[in-house]
Amino acid sequence: MPRASLEVKDPRWKVFVYGKAGTGKTTMASKIAGRKYLLSLDKSFERIPYFHTEHRDEVWQLESPVMSDLADFVRYFDEIADQFDVLIVDNVTSLQKLWFVDQAKESKNTLDNKISHYGEFTNYFIRFMYKLFSYDLNVFITAHEEPRKTILTSGQEASQIAPELRDAAANWLMGMCDIVGRMTVKPGTGERGVILQGTDDVFAKNRLDSRKGCKVEDLFNFADSNV
Repeated sequence: MPRASLEVKDPRWKVFVYGKAGTGKTTMASKIAGRKYLLSLDKSFERIPYFHTEHRDEVWQLESPVMSDLADFVRYFDEIADQFDVLIVDNVTSLQKLWFVDQAKESKNTLDNKISHYGEFTNYFIRFMYKLFSYDLNVFITAHEEPRKTILTSGQEASQIAPELRDAAANWLMGMCDIVGRMTVKPGTGERGVILQGTDDVFAKNRLDSRKGCKVEDLFNFADSNV
C-alpha cells in the first residue's frame, strides 16, 4: 500500500443531480465556475451554445460501441485532465440505455439482453465511474429520474423518486457523491430548484453544508468556503 501523502489538499466535490428530461441540468452544468470538460452521453449539449459553439473542442460525444468509445475517452482524457477544473458526466441514464443496446446487438435478433448483462453493467459502470473519480477534478453528474420501490422504516413499501439507473449502480454512485439532488421546476413560474434533503418520497443528500434545498443558480455556492 502506498504511503499516504503529508500534503493536505482541499477535497474535490462530487455532485449528482437528477430530474426529468428538459429541466435544465445540462444548462446548469454550463454555468459551473472554472474550466469544464463535458463527457456527453446523450447529445443534449447541442442546444447549449457554451458547449456546442464556444467550447466544442472541450466536449467528448459518446458513440457506439460504448465500451470501446469510453476506453478511447479515458486514454485521451488522461493526457489533458490537468487542464480542467470540472469534469461533467451528462447523463448516466443514457449511458445505461446505450450500453444495453450494444450488448443486445450480439443476440440472434439483435434485440434481447441476457440475464448476465445486468450484473455486468453494474460492474462496468462502477469501474468506469471510479476511474473518473480518480482524476484530481471536481465531478458533476446528471441523470433522468424515475419512481422506484423502497421500504420505509415502518416496513411498508412505498414509491420514491430516484435516479433512473439500475439500483446497485445508483446506490453505489449516490454513496460516492457529496451531494445528490433532485432538480424540480415550479409550475407556473418556471423557477428551477434542487432538493437536497431526502424524504420518503425523494432520494437526496447533502454532506457539504446544511442546506436542504436551493435555487439552481446557487447550488455550487457551498456554505463552507474551503469546499
